[in-house]
Amino acid sequence: MKKVSFVILHYKSVEETIKCINSIIALDKLHEVNIVVVDNASNDGTGEKLKLLYEQNNSISVIILEENQGFSKGNNIGYKFAVSNFNPDYVVVTNNDVIFPQHDLISRIESIFSQTNFYVLGPDIINTRLEVHQSPLSLKPRDLEQINNWIELNLYKKENIDIFIKELKRKEFRSSNMMKTLRKIKRLFISPKPELINSTKKYEDVCLCGACLIFSKNFIEKHSSVFEPETFFYHEEDILFHRCMKEKEKVVYDPDIYVYHNENASTRKSKKKMEEQANFILNNLIKSANIYKSILEGEINKSNKVREVANWQTKKSQ
Repeated sequence: MKKVSFVILHYKSVEETIKCINSIIALDKLHEVNIVVVDNASNDGTGEKLKLLYEQNNSISVIILEENQGFSKGNNIGYKFAVSNFNPDYVVVTNNDVIFPQHDLISRIESIFSQTNFYVLGPDIINTRLEVHQSPLSLKPRDLEQINNWIELNLYKKENIDIFIKELKRKEFRSSNMMKTLRKIKRLFISPKPELINSTKKYEDVCLCGACLIFSKNFIEKHSSVFEPETFFYHEEDILFHRCMKEKEKVVYDPDIYVYHNENASTRKSKKKMEEQANFILNNLIKSANIYKSILEGEINKSNKVREVANWQTKKSQ
C-alpha cells in the first residue's frame, strides 16, 4: 500500500473543488490517500464551507490562508503540510478544476515509477473547454533569447491592450458568452507551441503543464518545496523544469495517465471585467518571465566567470 497526498489549490470555485475531491475519493481503495485543500484567501466563505463539509473526514485537511499567496507559494504551503503530516510516497499537486477519471490512477503511477524512477511525472492533461492536450508544454527549456522575446511581446500587448480587447468584443460579445471571450484573451497571450508535440507519446525530460504534477519520493526527500523561486502566477513550469534539469532529476510525461482540466474556473470567478482579466494575465506573465530570465542570466554570468578563471589559469601556466 502506497501513501499518496493530493494538494488542491482552491480559490472561490467551490463547485469545481468539490468535483475534484469527489474524483479523488472515487479512486480505488488499494492505497492510503490524503487530500490537502489550500484556500488561497478566497474571502467569500467557500474555504469555510469546504472546511465544514469535510470536518468529519480525517483524510481531508482544509487550510485557509489569510492572504492570497499566488500559485507557487499556495501550492508550496500545501506540499509542506502534506509531507510533514502524512509522509507520502507521492504528492499530486493539482488545480481545483482537474478531474481524475481513472480509478486505478495510483497503481498506474507506481507502475511508471518502477519503470522510470522519475522525480516528476506529468499526465496527459485534456482541456475539456478548448478540447486540446496541454502537456507537455515544450520539449526543451526556453533560452534567454526566447524569454526576452516573450517579455517584449507581452509588453507590447500590454501597451496596446485596447486593440486586443476591441477585436475580442467584435468577435465574441455577440455570443454573450463571457467564457469564450476570456478563452480568446488567453489564446492571444499564450504563444503557440514551437515544437510538434505528440501527446500520445511518452517523453522524458520535457516541460510539463503545471495543472497537475506528480512528485515521487525521490523529489520529496530532496526538496522542501515544489516551486522555487516562487512566482505569483505563470512560468512555474519553466522554473521547475530548469531546476530538475540542472539537478539531473528525471522528468517524465506518460499519457497512460490522463486527467480532465476545466481550465480557468478560478480565474473566471475572480475577475469580472475583461480588461482586469487581461491586465492580470499580462502583469503576472511579465513579472514571472523576468524571474525566470534572472535565473538564466545568473547561470550565464556564473559560467562566464568560470570560463574567465579557466582562461586566466591557462595563460598563467604557459
